[in-house]
Amino acid sequence: MSLLQNAEAYLREVRRQHLAQLVTYQRGADSVDLLATQGSTDTENDSGAVVVQSRSIDWILEAADLLLNETEVLPEKGDRIVVGSRIYEVVDLGGEPCFRWHGRDSLSLRVHTKEVIHVAAD
Repeated sequence: MSLLQNAEAYLREVRRQHLAQLVTYQRGADSVDLLATQGSTDTENDSGAVVVQSRSIDWILEAADLLLNETEVLPEKGDRIVVGSRIYEVVDLGGEPCFRWHGRDSLSLRVHTKEVIHVAAD
């Protein structure tokens, strides 16, 4: 393993241990609990007359952890990530796919979502 690969593996582990939180990833009736780190991605669409800016809530997770029915899967539009009383739906981002590989080693995924439900605590 090269120095860069070792550093990336170390940083991935630090992210999982200190920045990640337990979330539930859902697709239909199937779900899996896994660790994910919240981030965001800003996009801008300039149609010439109007500039539309938006921000997606992203979740960085390990591809190997995304197991539905004991099968490793990739994110799909419409999947959901549940964090406490908040539900995020996986969405395409400005004409791009709903996820991209994160890191040089392609072991992590950056999944684009939007918040669709937030149930306020009583």
